[in-house]
Amino acid sequence: MAARVYGLKVIASGIEDSPHNVTRFLVIGKAEVPPSGCDRTSIAFSIKDRVGALHDMLVPFKKYRINLTKIESRPSKKKAWDYYFFVDMDGHKDNRG
Repeated sequence: MAARVYGLKVIASGIEDSPHNVTRFLVIGKAEVPPSGCDRTSIAFSIKDRVGALHDMLVPFKKYRINLTKIESRPSKKKAWDYYFFVDMDGHKDNRG
């Protein structure tokens, strides 16, 4: 439906591995987009499973006063207790703290 609404090309369909999957769509372009003043940035990362690892990853966001609007974890499906983290934050990649 998003492809129809926004005139996008579907690269692959039916790729979910769970019938309860919810998909977020990203449009990736070749040109950089300048800050608009109401930007949101998304990142994904993984960390080693150790005490305090997630805390250590989040401390810089607090230090530089970056507002996190969403954080999710998903199993990597590679091994037990191995996760990917998806974080949304206010701001543009070029914003300075």
